[in-house]
Amino acid sequence: MQVLIDTNVVLDVLLKRFPFVQDAVEVLKVPETVARKFVSASAITDIYYIAYREIRDKQNVKNLIKTLLKVSKKKLLIPPKVPSNPRR
Repeated sequence: MQVLIDTNVVLDVLLKRFPFVQDAVEVLKVPETVARKFVSASAITDIYYIAYREIRDKQNVKNLIKTLLKVSKKKLLIPPKVPSNPRR
């Protein structure tokens, strides 16, 4: 199974947002053998924007993003190309 993780789930964990953090941690702890987890490419900029709005410290937010990218570095993969429809 493949699961697209909502940006808010990632933010709940990174920012330790109560009361959602524990449920978000449980979602992210699901083993890769059960569910391959993905976030959208635009999630990184969304996470930066929202985290900065809450933290107001650029260096701390950059560190959060770096941590996120380090965690996901080994899990990055490129999905197979979808064949395009030929022009008619």
